[in-house]
Amino acid sequence: MKSFKIFLLIVVLVALFVFSLNNTQMVKVAFVGFETPEIPLFLIVLFIFALGFLLGLLVASLEMIRLRREATQARKALVNAQAGAKLSEPEPPSSSSAEVN
Repeated sequence: MKSFKIFLLIVVLVALFVFSLNNTQMVKVAFVGFETPEIPLFLIVLFIFALGFLLGLLVASLEMIRLRREATQARKALVNAQAGAKLSEPEPPSSSSAEVN
């Protein structure tokens, strides 16, 4: 599995390198009143890709935190329910007690 990950990383890096060689045009990007200086197109695409990756990582992390919190609360509720069930169970009769008729 580790060799597959390394292979995949190499493929992505080669693709990124080829992409950057084919997209060296200088462009300006205007967005909501902000305008970038002229920079190569591949830098803009790379920046947007990295920003999307980080945003996805943030959203996934927040979801993991929420799910862990829910799991912890469910475990506590289960332990409390089991403890309550043990307290409410009647004790089995002792075998040493004598029956009176």
